Amino acid sequence: NLDVLPQNVRKEVFRIRDIAKSFGYSSYIVGGAIRDIILKKEIIDIDILILGNAIKVAEQYQSIYHSNVKFFKHFLSARIPIDDKQVKEIDLISARRESYENPGSLPSVIFGSLEEDLARRDFTINTLAYHLEDGEIIDIFGGIEDLEQGVIRVLKRGSFIEDPTRLLRAIRYKNRYHFFYDALTYSCLLEAIKENCLALVSNERVKKELFKTLQEDDIIPIILEYKKLGILY
Repeated sequence: NLDVLPQNVRKEVFRIRDIAKSFGYSSYIVGGAIRDIILKKEIIDIDILILGNAIKVAEQYQSIYHSNVKFFKHFLSARIPIDDKQVKEIDLISARRESYENPGSLPSVIFGSLEEDLARRDFTINTLAYHLEDGEIIDIFGGIEDLEQGVIRVLKRGSFIEDPTRLLRAIRYKNRYHFFYDALTYSCLLEAIKENCLALVSNERVKKELFKTLQEDDIIPIILEYKKLGILY
């Protein structure tokens, strides 16, 4: 139920939904917003997944509402600023598949299906999708059960090597929500740290994740776990 969102944010979400529908595209709120709605946490930003070309939807939105939209055409996505104290922006993302030329590099993306897009995400708790037309929650990877049980679980064994910034996010989510890692995730996390995979990522991307850590309500447990695992020396 989207009633937890501020009224003016819901208005923008439905505007985007209706523009997408005019192109024949389905649209979904995905990832962290659905996770936090279920956990009854504050929603800070919203990702809307478009089964089609999100750039076209964003361009039409900009034309109608004269918004200062940012476009990221290489990633088939756009960012719409929102005039709200709680939700600052809405990201529009085309459903996509991705591939990594090298571990730690930014992915190359092409248009994909809903399932392919959800399958590329970091943890099961971030794979939930809320269909904006019928209100159905799509849960392909058991994200709701993992939220209920408090589990941080990767979708595949090579997840941390593919994108080592997921190491920092895993630790952040685990401590923010007081969750625990499933056995495979913890094993993969330790393996990626042992292989020093974070060294493959640009300093800018690591700094971005660390800045997000500094914005957490309680950063001490996160920093202590970074230190314990040898991520911070």
